Amino acid sequence: SSVDSTFRLFQSPALWSKKNQLTGDTIHIELKQNALDTIKMIGNAFIISKDTLDQYNQIRGKVMKGKFANNELKNMHSYGNGQTAYYAREEDGSEVGLSRTDCSNILIRFKDNEIKKIAFLVKPDSKLYPPDKIPKEEKMLKGFEIRYHQRPDSRKSVFEKTPPI
Repeated sequence: SSVDSTFRLFQSPALWSKKNQLTGDTIHIELKQNALDTIKMIGNAFIISKDTLDQYNQIRGKVMKGKFANNELKNMHSYGNGQTAYYAREEDGSEVGLSRTDCSNILIRFKDNEIKKIAFLVKPDSKLYPPDKIPKEEKMLKGFEIRYHQRPDSRKSVFEKTPPI
């Protein structure tokens, strides 16, 4: 919509910010002065990022609202039924385990389009599973869906028909 500088994406859209996959039932992106300003992912909002060991870190919630600065995503708030599944690592890169947290409101901070900090704002409930004792059902949050195969590889490919989900 050029009237209000809002892009409305629906029918299960997917966006990518570096290695982060962002999805929701509907996504609104607002521009201000021809630059990205805000994003709102409505219904089944999900952020997935693949780590260096081919594991998937995940954040989900009912609604996520984010803010851009200089066309880079800076922060995102998850509202309602927030959950995370994150692979914790030591400074040397060795695996600590899977951190699973449920928290209704979550703040995610980005730097250089990568998640740098996650803050749990309202009564978090967390568990840390050692690498050899991670239950299979805890590895993927409800609604987890990899769509990297649909990621456009050029500006031209954005306008080509994408493969079905």
